[in-house]
Amino acid sequence: DPQFVKATTLIHEEPHQDKIYYFFREDNPDKSPEAPRNISRVAQLCKEDKGGTSSLSASKWTTFLKASLICVDPVTKGNFNWLQDVFFVPASNWRKSKVYGLFT
Repeated sequence: DPQFVKATTLIHEEPHQDKIYYFFREDNPDKSPEAPRNISRVAQLCKEDKGGTSSLSASKWTTFLKASLICVDPVTKGNFNWLQDVFFVPASNWRKSKVYGLFT
C-alpha cells in the first residue's frame, strides 16, 4: 500500500502543460533479500488528464509516470531510501522551481 508523503502542482505558461507531482513510498516489488522493503517514488500526472477515450481506458490516467527516488552519499556510498518529507521552492518560471527531499 502506498504511503503518501506530499503533493504539489507546477504551473506552466501553457495551462495544458500543468503537472501534478505526488511523492510517496510503496512496497518494493523486488522481494530479494538484499532489496529494500520499501521504495520512495515520485509520480507525475498532467493536470488536464481526463483519462482515455476508449471504453478500456476511460477511467485510467493516460499521462501517469512513476520513478524511483534514491539518495546516495558519494563519500560513504551509503543509501538513504526512506523519503521523509519534500519541500518546494516555486519560481515564476516553472523550469527554475526546486524540489528538495529529506531522506533517512
